[in-house]
Amino acid sequence: MLQCDAPLIKEVTEMSQVSTTTLLMVQSHVMKSLDEKWFKDYQDIFPFPPPSPEVESEAPALPKKPSKITMYLQESQKKGWLKMTSFIKSFCKYRKFISNPSKRQEFIDYLHLEMCNSKDNFPGSSSLSVRPIPLSTNIRSADPENGEMTLLKRRIYGHRVIIVNFAINDLYFLSEIERFNDLVSSAQMLQVNRTYTENDLLLLRAKINIILRLFLNSDIPPKLRVNISESQKEAILAAVSEGHLDRTTFHGAVMSIFPVIMYFWKR
Repeated sequence: MLQCDAPLIKEVTEMSQVSTTTLLMVQSHVMKSLDEKWFKDYQDIFPFPPPSPEVESEAPALPKKPSKITMYLQESQKKGWLKMTSFIKSFCKYRKFISNPSKRQEFIDYLHLEMCNSKDNFPGSSSLSVRPIPLSTNIRSADPENGEMTLLKRRIYGHRVIIVNFAINDLYFLSEIERFNDLVSSAQMLQVNRTYTENDLLLLRAKINIILRLFLNSDIPPKLRVNISESQKEAILAAVSEGHLDRTTFHGAVMSIFPVIMYFWKR
């Protein structure tokens, strides 16, 4: 009966009165029996159509091999990140090293010895002799204390030519720029707190004038006494004359001198 062999079906036929709950249970048994017996036959009446060419074309394609340009860009980016990481690590090691007074003095002594390195040094194209710049309370000269000095040059990193005599000046120059940048940061904080005065501006100008007179526009020839180009020097002088007293004033000079210091430090 009802194409269902569940025992409840036979029991219902013998009941004088059937409750709603019983009817629902009967319905459930009958539906389950019909599904098991007829649903598969009903599906076979409507077979699935074969996939169309459009559907086949939409199948995920195999990943394409990257082009040579893409591979070159990826390789260049990887090399760039490696160089940047190496530079940051070297910079951190150098800052830790140079903050130690005894190691700093050892490095200065080494730079003095490098002026006697006849294997790597060669005299300048013009035989120029100069007198040392006067010593200040916190800056020493890279030149001999007495007499005259012949400028010695060296080729570093395969292409750049520097004056070895100015290597110590480069080190002091970076130290003075760092102090100047600290003054700039302090002045900016004072401006934020509205406590910046004319005396703070005078202090900045005094510091920058010391840097210019000792390293970029010296009273003793040659006027330029660090390893930067004349165009970089003129750019700094122009920025100062226009009143640009901030961290960007010496940025180009720092980027030019720091590789020189790293060259000697890694040796």
